[in-house]
Amino acid sequence: MRGSPLLRVLLVVIALIAVLWPLRSLTTHRAESPSSPQTAIASESNVHLVLTSTLSPFSFDVSHLGKTIWKGESTEGSIARDVKLAFPPEGIDLLLDAKWQGAKQAAVKLDVTVDEGDTMTKTLWGTGRVNGVLTFAKP
Repeated sequence: MRGSPLLRVLLVVIALIAVLWPLRSLTTHRAESPSSPQTAIASESNVHLVLTSTLSPFSFDVSHLGKTIWKGESTEGSIARDVKLAFPPEGIDLLLDAKWQGAKQAAVKLDVTVDEGDTMTKTLWGTGRVNGVLTFAKP
């Protein structure tokens, strides 16, 4: 046998202590501070909505998170409204339901402008009625 057994045991203990320090820091649970939440709540933004239809008159309903934010009828081809919505960085989903008289194919376009920034546009096509979810995310 070469070397001192006592020296070998001492080297093994030092190696185990060296591995224990990073292993402990990886496996311990740190309590999160309540003053710094992980998910920030998006503040409300000024959102300008413009609804345009290829046929008029038409009736419409625009909803966000199950709540109607704009509902009405229009005899003109285009109608606009300003609303306040929480607009997180990942975007919002708007449910658009539009109806026309007759069974003609038509389109409805929704333009969304957040805080006077870039305008985002989505279009739905349908015959007599259209219903769909439109997702708008900040570029």
